[in-house]
Amino acid sequence: MVLSQTGCAFSAIPSMRNIYEFQSTVESKAVDIANKTSKNNEQNVTSRFQFPGIDFTAKLIGIADVESARGEEMCQESMLRLKQIVKQSKQHKQKIIVNISLVGIRIVDTRTQAVQSIHEISKISFILRDRFDHRAFGYVYDAGDGHHKFYAVKTEKPADGLVETLRDLFQTVYQKKKKEEKEFVKHTHEESVQILASKILKQHEHVKAIQETGLITINVGQDDVGPESAAVGRLWIIADVCDGESEV
Repeated sequence: MVLSQTGCAFSAIPSMRNIYEFQSTVESKAVDIANKTSKNNEQNVTSRFQFPGIDFTAKLIGIADVESARGEEMCQESMLRLKQIVKQSKQHKQKIIVNISLVGIRIVDTRTQAVQSIHEISKISFILRDRFDHRAFGYVYDAGDGHHKFYAVKTEKPADGLVETLRDLFQTVYQKKKKEEKEFVKHTHEESVQILASKILKQHEHVKAIQETGLITINVGQDDVGPESAAVGRLWIIADVCDGESEV
């Protein structure tokens, strides 16, 4: 015991109940902070890719048809072949801006500012980092009708930054889609529950209305109900259930 300045005695050791309550409060606040932090991080990442997105200065090495949607060796060979074509042509590579946003990848001509291509994320099947050139990367795009094209790009700075940004975009789009699907399933489930509840209530009200008329007494198993009345009562209920199912 400890004596206060007023002369009152109090315990210097907190009770176990106070300790548990304090611990529970701390844990609850920690969970709230973690959830809020996670939500803020998700919003920050999503807003990062909202229009107008992120721009990277680059040059277009070339575009080539490829036989498959993915494949490291296939893409690396296409990259080397496109570089060789540019070298032999002795022409300057086209200056472009690679814009990355929730729309996907946009290739914009630097000189005219015209949008040359728009490639949706859902149609990009493979990304390559050139193993021989840290400033080059490429990706495979689904051009439709079973055709695939490989786009080779030379970046102004190391391509790692652009490739990692693409990775973050893919992750963001995936999480966004996953969340939308989860909400859709939840909404569908809630609608199904409401429909089922409405159908059960409708059946109950219909049976109650029949009973109140006094024409049919649905008390199966009691002496005052004949087999014909019970059968008719069951037919009313079955018909009502069938009507409810046909409406759904």
